[in-house]
Amino acid sequence: MVLPDLQRLKSIFSRDIPISCKMSKASKQRRNEKRKAQRLAKKNNNHQRVPQPNIRPAPFDRSQLRYSWSFSRNLGPGLVNAFNTCFLNAVLCCLTYTAPLTQYLLTDNHKKNCTIHGFCGLCAMSEHVNKCFTTAKSLMRFSAISPNYFTSNLKKISSNLLLGRQEDAHEFFMFLLDAFTKSYTPLNSKLTPQEEDAGLVHTIFGGKLQSQVTCNNCKANSNSYDRFLDLSVQINGEKSIQNALSRFIEADTIDGYNCDACKQKVRAYKQMTANEVPHNLVIHLKRFEYDMYSNGMRKIHKSVKFPETLDMAPYISKEKKVQAAEYKLYAVLVHAGSSCDAGHYFAYVKNPQGGWLLINDETVHPVSINEVLSQRAYMLFYEQSSFITKSSNNCKPKQDNEIKRPLDFKLPEPAHAKKCLKREHEKEDEEEVVPVTAKKVKFDEMEYAIATEPEAWVVRPAGMPYRSLLGNQSPRTYSNAMGHISQWTIGTV
Repeated sequence: MVLPDLQRLKSIFSRDIPISCKMSKASKQRRNEKRKAQRLAKKNNNHQRVPQPNIRPAPFDRSQLRYSWSFSRNLGPGLVNAFNTCFLNAVLCCLTYTAPLTQYLLTDNHKKNCTIHGFCGLCAMSEHVNKCFTTAKSLMRFSAISPNYFTSNLKKISSNLLLGRQEDAHEFFMFLLDAFTKSYTPLNSKLTPQEEDAGLVHTIFGGKLQSQVTCNNCKANSNSYDRFLDLSVQINGEKSIQNALSRFIEADTIDGYNCDACKQKVRAYKQMTANEVPHNLVIHLKRFEYDMYSNGMRKIHKSVKFPETLDMAPYISKEKKVQAAEYKLYAVLVHAGSSCDAGHYFAYVKNPQGGWLLINDETVHPVSINEVLSQRAYMLFYEQSSFITKSSNNCKPKQDNEIKRPLDFKLPEPAHAKKCLKREHEKEDEEEVVPVTAKKVKFDEMEYAIATEPEAWVVRPAGMPYRSLLGNQSPRTYSNAMGHISQWTIGTV
């Protein structure tokens, strides 16, 4: 039996009723008015957001930077490897011992004036350097801190980063500097080239490259300029970093160049030089390149010598008339491994007292300069020590002539280290603790111990922090960072 409703529907659809697809003018007018009202309401409400004023950032006050250390420190803490984060730890170590950046962040001037809602790269770095220099834990031997401000926000630093995956240290360094730049960028806006040059990051690491094209016929020059935060140099066939830089500024031949001066198609020469050099120079050695035979990336294991003092004057544009531009080495980032997808990153840094430290995740110990200079470096960090032009006879940089002012923070004293470990609100609510006599416990002596489940045991050397027992390779799992079964010898009883 067919339902009445179904019969009625069949009767309706069986009729030959002409259907008109056109909309009347009144219907169109009502539809347009409705859409216009919806757009106006969305524009006014904007999801309950308060419109932010388009305030442009002020140029960074260079007088806030101190290019030489204002305090002394021998040893610092290591960094916990939180599941393949050695690339992050090595980069943070090099930035932590960059004097102008660290001493500015220790004053908390950025945190006091920060207007970023959510993750802020400079605020995270400020918290990190405070952990490394102003907490009592940083004074303890074999101490290690967790860089959780960065590991928990890798996706906010860059969407290409993934926690637990081995990343490239140089790529992360550039992502992190970009996150620092966003910390003083207005909301829903971009910085102009002039504003970027006047910001904190470019004030410390920023330089300018000059690309000069010279016509072979009329000798006319055409110059263009690009800003840079680091120099990436080829190391194939080069024995030293000076040779790699000389290759970087070699002139290339251009055939069929249209010269604007002589209006002819001629041969020209293009040369890249440094027009402006930064105070802190970062040199990236291209150790990873594409291999056509294996259809993948391969590592260049070649040893490239680098000096403790580097003169950048031969690589600066001749128009600048620079006689000497000396840079002192203060950090070296090393990659140990066979490929870009595996291996381990660690760093050598110069402490505020002038001594060298090896920071390999949680391990920190002093080393000699000879050990530093013998490494196969992946990134080199230099700081400017002198800059001399033909019009000036001053052998010291401008920053050293400034009056040294004390920093606006206090370093912890070793004698009060344990008291400083407590937070301020815990000190206020602290009550007098009555000493409790320790209860005596009797132990049964045994000649030997039997391990029923050897894989459940964990062993580490006394007095050393938790770290990987798998050599120089980064641990794949957190359990490997705590211990490994290969360290045990099981015998029969």
